[in-house]
Amino acid sequence: MKPETLEGYFYDQLQDTNLDGDVRAYLVMTLTRWAVSEPDTTTALGLDYLEAHHQGSWKFRDVGDKALYLSSVRHQDPRRVVSLQYVEDVGVSSYSHFAEQTKSRSFWELAQSFHEASCAIMDLLGSLDPQTMVKQAQKGSQACEETLARMGVLLFEPRR
Repeated sequence: MKPETLEGYFYDQLQDTNLDGDVRAYLVMTLTRWAVSEPDTTTALGLDYLEAHHQGSWKFRDVGDKALYLSSVRHQDPRRVVSLQYVEDVGVSSYSHFAEQTKSRSFWELAQSFHEASCAIMDLLGSLDPQTMVKQAQKGSQACEETLARMGVLLFEPRR
C-alpha cells in the first residue's frame, strides 16, 4: 500500500535507518516543510550562526536546519564557498546549542547523528553520489555504509 501523504512517504523511506525515532520524526517534518519552502540560503551560514548567538534557541534550530539542508539536499552546490565539513560542524553545533537551551534530548540526538541524518536525506532524495557516500561512511555514517553495501561496495580498514 502506497502512503497517501508526503509525510507518510518520508516516514516509510526513513524507517530502515538507524536514527533515533524522534530524529526520524523530525526529519519527516523537516523534509515535508522543505517540499513546500526551501530554507533561505541567501545569507551566509556563518552569519546566521553568529546571529543565533544573539537571538537564542529558536534561531539555533533554524541554523541547524539550514546546515542540514545545505549538507544533504544542496551538498553539491557549485556556489558553496566553504567546505562541507564546515557546514556540518555548524549544523552539529547549532543543534547542540538548541538542545542545551531547550533541554531537548531529541535535538541532542540529532546533533550527535547529524552526519547520518544528512546521509539518510541524500539517500532518500537520490542525490547521493558514491564518492560522498564513501566519505560519509568513513566518518562513521552507518546509513551510508549500509547503502554502499546494498550497492555491493564494502569498505575495509586499511592494513597497518
